[in-house]
Amino acid sequence: MFKHNRFAYGAIGLVVGLGLAMLFLLWAVPGFRSPANNQIGQQHTDIGTGGNEKPAQPPSFWKTYTTPSDTYAQWIAALSALLSVGISIWAVRLVRDTLELNRSATSAAIEAVRVSREIGFAQSRAFVFCDHVESAWVARKGEENILEWFFFPVWRNTGNTPIKNAISKVNAWVGTDVGPLPKDFDYPDYNGPPAKIVIGPQGTMHGLHLPIPIETMVKIREKTAHAYIWGWIEYSDIFPDTPRHRSEFCLEIEVIANPIHKEFQPRYANIGPFNGTDEDCYRQPDQKG
Repeated sequence: MFKHNRFAYGAIGLVVGLGLAMLFLLWAVPGFRSPANNQIGQQHTDIGTGGNEKPAQPPSFWKTYTTPSDTYAQWIAALSALLSVGISIWAVRLVRDTLELNRSATSAAIEAVRVSREIGFAQSRAFVFCDHVESAWVARKGEENILEWFFFPVWRNTGNTPIKNAISKVNAWVGTDVGPLPKDFDYPDYNGPPAKIVIGPQGTMHGLHLPIPIETMVKIREKTAHAYIWGWIEYSDIFPDTPRHRSEFCLEIEVIANPIHKEFQPRYANIGPFNGTDEDCYRQPDQKG
C-alpha cells in the first residue's frame, strides 16, 4: 500500500508541476500574458515606419515585466511556476524511488523462489551415505563357541527419490602384529570391479561383508592387531542436469569388550580423509582408486 501511495503522490506532483510550468510559460511570453502588448507592438511598428515622426523605442525588458498591467495574480502565478520546478523534481525523484523499490521487491521475490526451489530439491533428491555398520557372529552348529564375526556396512538413502546408475565398493584391511593404518594410505579397491546397487526412497542396502576370525578379534582387543573397513558409492539422482554424487567412509573396528561373548558390541571410529560426500570426498566420481 505504501509503495502504491508513493507512486500516486509522484504522479500527482508531476501533473501539478507541469501545469504550473505551463502557467509560467503563459506569463513569460508577453503576447500571452497581455493581449494589449501585441497592439502596442503593432503601434510601435507603424510609428517607426511613418515618415518624419520619431521612431518609437520598444519598452525595455524590465519595463515589460514591471508594467502596471501585470497584476499581483500574475506574479503569484510566476512564483507558483517556479515552485512547480521543485515539485516536479520531487515528483520525479519519488517516482524513481518507487520504481527502485519495485525493482528490489521483484529481485527479492525471484531470490525467494530460487531458494525455495533449491530447498525443495535438496529435500527431495537422493542422498546416500554409510549410516552404520552391523555385526553378526558365526558358530558351529550345535556349539556355543564363536568362530568369527561378520561386519556389514549399511548404505542409507535419506532422500524422497531413488538413486540411478549406482555402483558401490567395500574394502577391508586386517593386520596382525602391525601398527595402525599408514598416514599415506591411498584407500585402494580390492577384489574386482564395483557392484551395481539400487536403493529406493528412504531405503537401505547392505554392502559387502567383512569376516574377522575370533582369534584376530581377540588380538584387536589386545591392541596387537587392527581392522579397517572402507568403501564408496557413486550414483545419480532423477533430476536433469545435476552432477553425479559420491559418498565415502573409512572406519576402524574397535574391540573393547570380550568378543567371545554373543552379546559383544564393537565400536567404530572414523579414520583418515576418506570420509565425505560429493565435493568433500577423497576422490571424485569416476576417479579410480
